[in-house]
Amino acid sequence: MTCSKCKHDFCWLCLMDWQKHGSSTGGYYACNIFDTKKKEDKNFQSEQQIIEKSKNKLIRYQFYYERYSNHQKSKEICRKQIGRFKEGSQKLFKVKNYPASELAFFEESAAEIIACRQVLKWTYATGYFVEEVVQPHQIELFKFQQQELEQACESTHKLLESDLSPYLDTDSPDRSNFYKFRGNLINQKDVLKQRRQHMLENTEGIMTLCEEVEAKAGVQNGAPEKKPLQPPKKAAIKPKKK
Repeated sequence: MTCSKCKHDFCWLCLMDWQKHGSSTGGYYACNIFDTKKKEDKNFQSEQQIIEKSKNKLIRYQFYYERYSNHQKSKEICRKQIGRFKEGSQKLFKVKNYPASELAFFEESAAEIIACRQVLKWTYATGYFVEEVVQPHQIELFKFQQQELEQACESTHKLLESDLSPYLDTDSPDRSNFYKFRGNLINQKDVLKQRRQHMLENTEGIMTLCEEVEAKAGVQNGAPEKKPLQPPKKAAIKPKKK
């Protein structure tokens, strides 16, 4: 390329004087000086590499934060729906004379979903920070249990939101469909509780390991002190303190 002001000829790739190019650099139009520079400097990163690295960090942050935020929103939605669930159970009590003791599963299921959303929310905060300090197989187990818990939570929440009008038909004495619905929801609620407890047990182990690793990452045999994991500046999730 030629500078429009000073008319200096230079290589657009390595920005060096065009006169230094030739067969020794791979030809005038196949410059490998740029590649040589990369080989000589092991710490060299092109501008594109830096951009890609920053982009990947942002994408990773957004992935975890969006799921953290979504579970918080879903938890609040379920909390606001409790009044509706109570109203539905009261209708079943008044219209179909179901015993109050047989209708408690509505509020119990809602309470379990709320507790589950809270745990899931923090599993994404945990997952964001633990990848650098735990073994790959532990991360895989963590993500597997997280996925299992999410699936159970979504299916239970969806079932809890079911339309109750088919069970309020005063012209039909048949109650089998309601008891089938009740049994399914109770079973799903129990599975959800079990998976939540397993997730908590596994998360506790991972967080304990994180604390141990960071505690041992101080000055050892003259090694520099390891800085604690920090989120991106815009992160709303704070890491657990030492």
